[in-house]
Amino acid sequence: MPRYEVLQDYRSGAHGPWEKGSRVELDTEDAAWVNRDSAGTLKQIPPLGAQPAAEEPPPPVEPKAEPKPKAEQSAASTADEGAPVATQPRGRGRSGSAKGRG
Repeated sequence: MPRYEVLQDYRSGAHGPWEKGSRVELDTEDAAWVNRDSAGTLKQIPPLGAQPAAEEPPPPVEPKAEPKPKAEQSAASTADEGAPVATQPRGRGRSGSAKGRG
C-alpha cells in the first residue's frame, strides 16, 4: 500500500486527524480523495529502495560581456564635448502673447 507524508494538518469524517509531518498508508483512491478535499495535503513517499528521480541539470549560464577598457569608454564619452547644444530661448513664447486678450 502506498505511503504518504502529510504536508498540513488534516481531519475529515473518513480520514485523520493527521498532523503535519506524519506519515500514513492509504490506497491510491483514498489519497486522491483527500487531496481533492484539501489540495496539497498528501505527498506520496517513494517505496523503499526506489531510485529518486534524476534532477535535470541547470540551464547553461550565458557568459557576461567583458567591460570595455577605460580608454574606449572615456573616448566615447568625450566625443561630443565640442558640439553645440541646442537650447530653447527663455522668455514668453506663443503661449504668453497678448494676442486675443481684451
